Amino acid sequence: MSKQDLHKIKASFEGQELKAPEQSWSDIGAGLDAKVLDEKIKASFESATTAAPVFDFSLVPENPIDGLVKESFEQTQVSAPAGGWARVLDGLEIKRSWEAIADKIVVKSNTWKTVVAAACLVLLLSVIPNSVKDGEFMNTALIDFNQKNSNTPIADKTNLPASLDNDLRFGLLAQTEVNNSSMVNQSNHAEQLASFNNHHESEITGLNPTGISLLSQSIEAKEMEMVVHPIQKPVQIEKSKWSLGIYGGVNRTWIHDNLSRDAFDKHTTVASKFVVGDMYGISAGYELKNGYSLTANAFKATSRNKIGMYKHGNYIFQTNRIKFYKLNVLLGKRLWNINEQMNIAMKAGPSLAYVSANETKIEDKIVNFNEGYKRFNLAANVQLGFNYTFSNFVLETGVNSELGIRNLFEGTVGLPAESNFTNNMDLGIYTSLRYRF
Repeated sequence: MSKQDLHKIKASFEGQELKAPEQSWSDIGAGLDAKVLDEKIKASFESATTAAPVFDFSLVPENPIDGLVKESFEQTQVSAPAGGWARVLDGLEIKRSWEAIADKIVVKSNTWKTVVAAACLVLLLSVIPNSVKDGEFMNTALIDFNQKNSNTPIADKTNLPASLDNDLRFGLLAQTEVNNSSMVNQSNHAEQLASFNNHHESEITGLNPTGISLLSQSIEAKEMEMVVHPIQKPVQIEKSKWSLGIYGGVNRTWIHDNLSRDAFDKHTTVASKFVVGDMYGISAGYELKNGYSLTANAFKATSRNKIGMYKHGNYIFQTNRIKFYKLNVLLGKRLWNINEQMNIAMKAGPSLAYVSANETKIEDKIVNFNEGYKRFNLAANVQLGFNYTFSNFVLETGVNSELGIRNLFEGTVGLPAESNFTNNMDLGIYTSLRYRF
């Protein structure tokens, strides 16, 4: 074969183009599927076995191995797992453990000794005679004499002479009449005693010492009974009529202007939404006569108004808010006394207010701030509530209503004040707690 022929064969071989068969790559991809490869690798790994190398442990002395194991064991530090103690505490049933030992606990007390001593003292006092005085016993005859009727003849008990019996009886009856008579004073009683003693001086001298002692002691006892202690009326401490405390409440509020009044018309698309205003401050009260009272409250209050309406094809909300500093003075009258501590009362009076701040929002955008409203307002305030008095405190709660009677709108260039009458209206609940001094 000549070189020319070889050159032609080489050129034809090099110029030939080979194309990979169709779907060959998908077959390769299927063969390289990750799941299939994982299964194959797992099967090959599990089927593989590895045997430990043969080692003759008899060649190693026993003692060095024991020392190494011991040393490694002693140097090992094991710490408790995190949160282990919390799990232990959760597993403890403290209540059940305490119930098991509570009935076995005995607490000794010395109270019985005090009780026994007190009982002994009461028993000792009960057996002491009532006639003991300064360590001496009174004469038994005198005790019998005082216990019996004064009309009984004294001579029967004291062995008085017969000549003295009638006179002595007369003297004792005279003392009884003086004692029972409220018109005879103590000086007249002393004069009668002196006259009686002078008249019977000679006969009394003949009495034995026991009779003289009985006579003098009976007369002294009658004189002591003449002492009258007047009954005094207990002094009742009158409580103060003043009271001071705190005051607060919540109200459904309105700010009435031309736009909000249109919201009450059923033929418009303007609607008034529910909003709440708060009030809080201090309260002072004074109790008048015949169930009347006077109350003054100084507090901070907020009035809100929210109107929903269509504007430029969108439904939007306009919100007005006015902040007040208010002072109301109310005259109250109790309408119904439930009992000594509870009653129902009505209060009414003027309410003065100072506008501290105001703003108007459309959606979340402020379009007016501290403009358009006057600084001072006047309103009528009426309250109907329940009053409860306990200890030195007075609790009041009930219905609160307030209606502004002054035009708050200050006016603008395009809208004068008289064309847009604006006032506030509140209707809600009030509560006050005052301390009576």
